[in-house]
Amino acid sequence: MEKFDLASRLINEGANLFDQEKQEEGLAKMGEAIALFPHNAGFLLVRGQAYLDMNKLAEACIDLSKARRIALVKWYDNILPLICR
Repeated sequence: MEKFDLASRLINEGANLFDQEKQEEGLAKMGEAIALFPHNAGFLLVRGQAYLDMNKLAEACIDLSKARRIALVKWYDNILPLICR
């Protein structure tokens, strides 16, 4: 539980930094969270959306596609072909 709590704090800190226009710092925190839980679809979705916001389509494609496979979320189904081309 402690490890998951740490990862949750990291993903939230990363999202907050990203929202404060500290994108690289935010992505680094998100990466730390994902390193702890590489198959957490929620974490991947957060970072994938951040990459999408930065127009880093290749990186967004990787994270959002993996999250799609893990959680079977369909939110991005219509735009994944555009992101991943």
